[in-house]
Amino acid sequence: MIPLWYGEGDLPTPAFHRRGGDRSPASGAYFYTCKAGLPELRAAIAEYLSGLHPAGPVGAERVLVSSSGMTALMLMARR
Repeated sequence: MIPLWYGEGDLPTPAFHRRGGDRSPASGAYFYTCKAGLPELRAAIAEYLSGLHPAGPVGAERVLVSSSGMTALMLMARR
């Protein structure tokens, strides 16, 4: 078994992350986000990947943006 649920590092959280965390509640961003990732981010990644490979366009529905290893495994297992 490979333990992919360990996410607690021993380094302090970078200042720019802390500042973003301070602003999030004021912007209304305090709920869980989309499991597969924000649609805008998935679309941007799909567009980028489509430009890299001559095999044809990559649809945003084929892109997943995971917040953790366990979430990625769960998303892949259900697809």
